[in-house]
Amino acid sequence: MSGFFNEIDLAPPNSILGVALECKKDNYINKIDLTVGAYRDDNGKPHVLNVVREAEKIIYESKMDHEYLPQDGYNDFNLLSQKLAFGDNSELLSNGKLYTIQGISGTGSLRLGAEFLSKFLPNKRCYIPKV
Repeated sequence: MSGFFNEIDLAPPNSILGVALECKKDNYINKIDLTVGAYRDDNGKPHVLNVVREAEKIIYESKMDHEYLPQDGYNDFNLLSQKLAFGDNSELLSNGKLYTIQGISGTGSLRLGAEFLSKFLPNKRCYIPKV
């Protein structure tokens, strides 16, 4: 079957998902799969933590709107993230030398962000905190 995208090479497979597949193949009875950040019960079914259910209930009951966030994310979240990563008394924070963008989808958005920085700001540095 021919298609619009046939001429585009496939991207390399996601290494984390490859590790997850290898873990699933392992028959060790006491293994704990921490590869994709999802909890499972003893039957291998997804398990949602009670704290997540409580948060969902709070969100539902608050009748939040579905307005889009600004392109760089929720400002309060970004500022609190800066404080968490660099400390409340960080000189970088007090001097306005930090800029934070909220990304969704974990490593995918982080990779895209790093790619963007390397392409458009090749002489700049991106610091990644050890948290």
